[in-house]
Amino acid sequence: MPVIDFDLLRQYSELVGNDLANLGPLVQFDQQIRARLDERGFVLRSFSIIVAGSLGQHLVVNGPFLLMVRYKDSPKPYFAAWIANDKLLVPYGK
Repeated sequence: MPVIDFDLLRQYSELVGNDLANLGPLVQFDQQIRARLDERGFVLRSFSIIVAGSLGQHLVVNGPFLLMVRYKDSPKPYFAAWIANDKLLVPYGK
């Protein structure tokens, strides 16, 4: 059984300054991906920070949203979830 174990941080600096979805200029966009595959199974954790608007303001999602994950070169997602229950989310700052 191959064992895969990584913890990667990607900072999307090429997107900083763009106005995505009319939220104001993007100040920060980082994603951390932690994955491990071994004989016990597969664990994948991904965490993103998106800061839009003037410096210091955070993007607040205060209603249901659609999460879609796709490979960079694929037009179709391989995972989609409608998040409408705040019990699925970790409170800010934890």
